[in-house]
Amino acid sequence: MLIPKLYENVDKILVEVQDRRQESTIVNYKLNDHENRIKSLE
Repeated sequence: MLIPKLYENVDKILVEVQDRRQESTIVNYKLNDHENRIKSLE
């Protein structure tokens, strides 16, 4: 009983980590795009 519950909790954590990484990738891409646009205006 303990092992399935552990796997369930680990799975939830891993999904959260994956979501955060995707979010971070998107934010970094947008930030880089904004930096490039600002440089082109300077």
